[in-house]
Formats: sequence, C-alpha cells, structure tokens
Amino acid sequence: MSSFCHLPKELVEEIMSWVPADSLMRFKRVSKSWYAVIYGLVNDSSFVAKHLGNAKKMSSSSLIFTHFCPHVDHNGIECNGDMFSLVTVLNADRDDDRIFSVSAELNLPPPWQDGHNRLGRWQMANHCDGIICLVQDPRTMLVCNPVLRECKLLPSTNYAQNVGYFLPSAMGFGYDSIAKQYKIVAIWTRVTVRAEIHTLGTDSWREFILPQDMDIAGFLHKDALYQGGVCYWVVQDFEDIVKILCFDISNEEFYVARFPCLQDIKFRVVGLGISVWNDYVALSVSSRDYDRDTRPLFIDVFVMVDQSGGHKGAASWRKQFSIGPIVIVDFVSTLSIIQNNEFLMQCSDKRLVSCNLRTQKLREVIVDDVDRLRHWACFYEKSLVSVKSR
Repeated sequence: MSSFCHLPKELVEEIMSWVPADSLMRFKRVSKSWYAVIYGLVNDSSFVAKHLGNAKKMSSSSLIFTHFCPHVDHNGIECNGDMFSLVTVLNADRDDDRIFSVSAELNLPPPWQDGHNRLGRWQMANHCDGIICLVQDPRTMLVCNPVLRECKLLPSTNYAQNVGYFLPSAMGFGYDSIAKQYKIVAIWTRVTVRAEIHTLGTDSWREFILPQDMDIAGFLHKDALYQGGVCYWVVQDFEDIVKILCFDISNEEFYVARFPCLQDIKFRVVGLGISVWNDYVALSVSSRDYDRDTRPLFIDVFVMVDQSGGHKGAASWRKQFSIGPIVIVDFVSTLSIIQNNEFLMQCSDKRLVSCNLRTQKLREVIVDDVDRLRHWACFYEKSLVSVKSR
C-alpha cells in the first residue's frame, strides 16, 4: 500500500477522485511516492474538476459557524476576531430521536496585510466549490480554501477607495461555467443602487450599471444563495414589496424573479429563508399563530419552477411542503434544508433543531460546545480548487 507503481494511472486517479479533499492532503505525508502522485493530481485541473464533481455527489451537510477567538498573535496582540467551526451532520437519514454531528475547527490561514494579521470580525460569508469569500470591512475582502491552506486578499473595490467606510449591502460569489472563472459581485444601495464585479485572478473591480427600473430599498439576506450559475437575494422595494433579485454569473445580468403568492399564509410571517432543495431554489416562509398560548410555528416551503421556456424573471413557484403546527417557543431563524429533507432551525440558546419536511418529526441536532457558536455563516464542501491560480 506504500506505492502506486503496480496500479494503472487511470485506476489511481479514479480511486483518488473519491477520497475527501482533506484526507487526500493528509495522505501526502505517507511516503515520497504518495506525495509525488497526490501533488501531481492536485495540480491537474481536470482531476480537480472530477474530484469536485464526485464530492458534490456524496456531499454531507456541513455548515460553517463563527465563534469568537480569544487568542493573541505572536506580538502579544489580542486577535479580537472570529474563528470558524465546521459542523457536519452525520445521521439525518436515520430514524433516530436525535441527529448527531461532528464539530471541527476550520483553520483558515490568517490574511496578512502591511505586516499585520487581518483576522477580525467577519461581516459576510459566501461559499462556492470549497472556496469561501469573506468580508471584514470595506477594504478587507478575501477568498480562501481551508483544505489547501490558501488565502488571497482581494483588491479594494472602487467604492471603498472613493468612500471607504461603507460595507456592501449584499455580496454574491459563484462560478462562470462559460469563462471557467469565479466571480464576486458587491452591491450597494446607499442613495443609488450600484454594483461592482471582480473576477478572481484579476487585480481590479469592474463597475456594473444596473437597470434603471431595479427598485431595491434593502436586502433581507446580505449573502446570496448561489445555485446553477445564478446568485439569489431576497429584497424589498420602496413599497415594501418582497422580491427575488437574481444575478446571472456568466452573462453578468441582473433581473428580478417573481415572489410566491403568500395569500394563503394565515398567520404573521416571522421569517424568510432561501436555500436549495433537490437542485431547486427553495423559499421557506415561517409564520406564527399568536392567538394561541403556545404560539405554534408553521413553515411553508416553495420551490422555484421555470415554466417560461427560459425567460428570465418569469419563473413560477410551487408549494412543496407545509409543516406545522410546531411548538418551538425559542425559535430564532430558519437556516436551510439539509440532507434527506431535514429543515434546520436555530433557537435563541444556540441549539439546532431539525424538522423533517415529510414526517414533521422534530429532532435536536447534537453539537459539541454549541454555546460558543455565534452565527451561521454558510454551507461548505471540501475541495481541491485553488485560489492562487484564479
């Protein structure tokens, strides 16, 4: 087992393409021959793409949460920043009374700028293909791959250079399958709506002119959902009408999609969440019946269905699930749909609770040291995609 010499190259590549990215990187330490083989594979773009495809097929539900870092750096200066915990759900597909998970530190390489560690409080987090895009302040944005221990600071946006102190109102991060490039979009809604786009591997941002009829007053979710080449945000216009703002990564085109009709929602809406269900964009609407002593929670899940022959913005919605009443008094927010139709929610005491969309069974997700978790950042899948070559 210490050498691959007796195996055909194609077989070695096939086997390695199914090995988790972090395990593959650890295997480099086995021997010099293993190091040489794995080093060659990790630097082969076709293998990296194949490995990513396989990882998505067998991906477990892993979520990144932030927690406070009390440590000091080598100069004795307190970090006062955020660290990240990776929580991986293990048995959501089993009929147990509880769902178990594994927690691990997600050791992001600290960004350095002007000789200083730029570790701080992260305000936004987006994920695509194992790469995390983080925003700390208007001048500190970065992309990183924790598996490869790679971190790359992004150039300042034109808006940050001119104004300097306003964070973007929203961010999106995704993959352009035509140009085979990763792109980041930043949107500001102060005074006028403006956007800038950055392509990884370049050294600047490009200003983007939004359509004049793009009526956006604010974002209900500042981090985009990326699915199928499009970034999605839930927004409000100046008449408080809720819409879905979309950005096509490849065509670099903004458009607005219809919002599902909520006329049959009987109770007060207390939360909106956007996620993915079976490759569909899914919108979850949480409502409470405040006329009952238990204030039960109801959740309706709509999926976006394109019935327009591909015409952007004309997609329709179908109600896929209606669950409730759920008696969960300390509910704070819905997070997302995870494996096997489990709907994840967070309580005020940081506990995670899951409700099965089909059986409506409520289960607690057991997380080690759950008290220290601050905020859910994003989903995460481990990959070998490098940020240095982009």
